Amino acid sequence: MISLQQLEEAINRARALNPATGSDACLHPEVATLGAIYGEMIFRRIRLLDPVWLEAGQRAVLERWCPSGSHR
Repeated sequence: MISLQQLEEAINRARALNPATGSDACLHPEVATLGAIYGEMIFRRIRLLDPVWLEAGQRAVLERWCPSGSHR
């Protein structure tokens, strides 16, 4: 399970290492993926998310940016 706070921390880590680029400040694809998950959790008022419900690509990004074991 992953909490909103854990996801927010993952977004911040990803943004720090992959800042927005270009004149339109385009987000790095992985930051955008994490942001989409975060937005969906906010919209649906989900406090804890089981990554099993995510698409494989989303799960892979989440696993890359969340501390080991925090989302299992």
